[in-house]
Amino acid sequence: MIIQERLETIVKESLEEFVAYLRKGPSTHGYDAILAYDRLRANRLLLQEYIDRFDSGQYFAPLTFTTVITPATTWERLVDHVLDKPRLSFERASITHSRADLKMRISGGKQLTLSRPAGSKYKQITRVREADGLDGPDLHVRIELDSSPGTVSEAGKVFIDLKKAQDFYLRFADTGEENRAGGDRYKKIFDGWDDAQKILVLNEMKITKEDFLQPEKFIVRTHASPDSRVRNSTKNGGGAVIIPVTMRDSDNSEAGLPDNDENMHYLLPSPDENASNPYTMNLLLGNKFLIKRLVTRGLEKVENQSDAFEAKYIGGEDNTFVTGIQATKGKLIIPLKGATENVKTIDFTNGLALGFVATGDDKFTRFEVKAGDDSLNFEWFGQGTCPVSLERMNGTWKKGEVNYIWEYKASYQFHVETAGNDIGQLTLKLAATPTMRHKMVPDEKLRMVGDGPGFLSQFIDFGELKILENIRSTIDTIVSVAEDIDAFRLNGLLFRSGKESAQPSAVRFPGDLTLPGYLSPARTEFEFETPEPLVLAGLKHQFRITPAPVGAVTWTAANLPGEETEDYGSINPQTGEYTAPALGSLVRGDKRVIVTATSGKSFTKALVSITRRSLGVSPMVMQAAADGKYLLTAATIDRSPVEFSLPADSYGYFSDDPEADPSGQQQSKYYHLPKCKCTCSCPNGKQHVFAGKLVKDEGGKDKWVCKVEGDNDDNCQCEVKPLPGFELERVSDLPRKSQQWLQRHQQWLDSGTQTDWPWEDDISEVLRVETIRVTSSSLGETVETPVLIPIENQTHWFKHDVEPGVAGGEDGLRLTFQSSDKEGEYDVPAEDTTWYRVYGNAKFEDGVLTPVSIDGKPLTPYTVIAAIEYDRRSWLWTYAILPVPLIKPQVLVDTLYGPDDEENGKEAAQ
Repeated sequence: MIIQERLETIVKESLEEFVAYLRKGPSTHGYDAILAYDRLRANRLLLQEYIDRFDSGQYFAPLTFTTVITPATTWERLVDHVLDKPRLSFERASITHSRADLKMRISGGKQLTLSRPAGSKYKQITRVREADGLDGPDLHVRIELDSSPGTVSEAGKVFIDLKKAQDFYLRFADTGEENRAGGDRYKKIFDGWDDAQKILVLNEMKITKEDFLQPEKFIVRTHASPDSRVRNSTKNGGGAVIIPVTMRDSDNSEAGLPDNDENMHYLLPSPDENASNPYTMNLLLGNKFLIKRLVTRGLEKVENQSDAFEAKYIGGEDNTFVTGIQATKGKLIIPLKGATENVKTIDFTNGLALGFVATGDDKFTRFEVKAGDDSLNFEWFGQGTCPVSLERMNGTWKKGEVNYIWEYKASYQFHVETAGNDIGQLTLKLAATPTMRHKMVPDEKLRMVGDGPGFLSQFIDFGELKILENIRSTIDTIVSVAEDIDAFRLNGLLFRSGKESAQPSAVRFPGDLTLPGYLSPARTEFEFETPEPLVLAGLKHQFRITPAPVGAVTWTAANLPGEETEDYGSINPQTGEYTAPALGSLVRGDKRVIVTATSGKSFTKALVSITRRSLGVSPMVMQAAADGKYLLTAATIDRSPVEFSLPADSYGYFSDDPEADPSGQQQSKYYHLPKCKCTCSCPNGKQHVFAGKLVKDEGGKDKWVCKVEGDNDDNCQCEVKPLPGFELERVSDLPRKSQQWLQRHQQWLDSGTQTDWPWEDDISEVLRVETIRVTSSSLGETVETPVLIPIENQTHWFKHDVEPGVAGGEDGLRLTFQSSDKEGEYDVPAEDTTWYRVYGNAKFEDGVLTPVSIDGKPLTPYTVIAAIEYDRRSWLWTYAILPVPLIKPQVLVDTLYGPDDEENGKEAAQ
């Protein structure tokens, strides 16, 4: 179940206020870039992309293993547990406690609770569960993001390292301690994998040396929005996901985020103070990284460099902006020849020299790129002297030198395409017409008279034009690099849709470059009310999306990749009413279907699980011991509430589950089996049912007392009722037959009756069965869970063996009734054994269970068998839960006779 959090409209600062903040100084905290996303919409998009790539393949192989709950006493055995693909989401926001949740649903498999009764040689099954898409637990792996950095490998694989993932939690047992033990068992499996397997691959990004942005390392944090930090704020828990990025070949050793939310400026403003649609995405490119990268990569593309360009930063000390770059080395020597109407040949013999820095007595030449006022400003001043050869029209030549000088200023502003095929494309565009002053002066040799009209003036015009053209082309080459920035490609660090997930709205350059916009509005504008619903095979389900879009919605359904030939049901394209495929057409136990709702250019998907049952209850059978507390879960296909009920004469009672998730698929209660039950009715109308307590009175005698919990009203009327079999603490492991039973049996003997002794009278003396009923009123269904309550201690045990081929090739199970006395272990003779079928309809004769129905009804998934050895004074007995055909007899035998400390099993390889 995906926990859907309400997407609230939070009043944030306007874009202009945010830009004013950015003008104060660098805001990327030493990183080359920072990405920011609205956390709830990021989670929504992650779920959509999870559905996009969901297929029928398994991320993990089925897992079979044992978790030791209490050494030598209690175990949980998981058989063929199937986990679906992990889905990532980010938890409530805080920089100091940034966490992500990696959830894997257990959609198949069986779970057996094992215990060893006192004095027994073998383990015994005390509870049976079956997981499926309707009623299966979730494995949660909580990732402390400050210890799980992200990396982009040389091959372009984007991943988060999970080696330090610590908190594994599997809610599969009765107590938090047991659930943590189950999670720890999964962690041991995880720890046994190679390091290469302990990574969560987010995406694949092909990176080349030519790319402007080459991310290498990143971290992920969550950040609370300003108003969510206010105590009792209704908006608590929204916030942003932020991703600081380090590029290849960058030294960000001094980088680091603030240590609390208050010292980190919130990076998601609104378009203006009245906007109802605050930005849900922003990208900051660091001032120092951007300017250096832009200018140096631009000059790398400039041809005809005789001295390679080198530069120094202007500013940037003490956490201030880099205000520009100033050339410290570099010169262009441009080959230049040409002609005019009156000059046959113009040849700059050694090329046209355009220097970036002053040399010798030159104090004028300089090249600077300055950042300020949302602009990138180029200033290139210079002077030079070059030899020139000029050919007259008659073929004669004259040679000399020219002196030239130039001043060029151009201001550019960043622009981003917000629509069309080039959406997201960054460019630098001229903010105003460049200013250019330049002059070329020939020496005396070239100025000699006699060359005819226009000869010298045309040459000067030609030279001055070439100076202007080459300066402009050099600057144009540098600024064209902005088109290579491909900023929104960085979205691929988290989202597979990469730059397609961005809808930019603006670009500003007050120091750092900011690109606010919207995170994949086509995918996050609306969503299914239930993005991962369960639908019963053959039945209908009405899909709905929220918030309702303005335009019409079109609905479609489709199979997963690889299952194209299977029946996926049908859907009304106008109404969204879906009809699941019939039960008989299902070829797999975990059929999934993808339903898509489309309105205009926006769409959202749901991952539908087709189930074979509409009401699931776990466990399907269990043993309860006095003073025990046991978790029950139930799930309905329509998420409707269920009622847990017990018979009026029940030994047990229910209490609420304090860890229940009200938005989850499962509903839960705890079943308690006290030794004494107190029922209290209070004047305020409250009813209390809880456990009593055995205490000593003033005379030292045992007595049962009630204490009303949670109510101080002394007028409550309470009835204390010790439960049969639990009246006193047992002082012997040998259960004696009650005086009542002995009297009944003697009366039967004395009567001389010809009728058989009612053996059910015997089993009721040692084993009580009470039934928990779980009812869904909306579905009109009830599921029953038998609770087996041993009233007397077990003295014997069963030895389990596979009985080959007893049912058309299917194996059965043989039980051997055993115990021990002062001479050692023995098999109880058949003539002294009475067998009891407590539950189930499988064939059972002479100790052999055959997986064949005896009443023509569907075979029950388990059978409960008990046996009593005849004895005049004592109850000598045992019982067994036999989950056949739910699991194979051989698997059952292997489970019961596995080592006490078994931790190994069929473990997953990624």
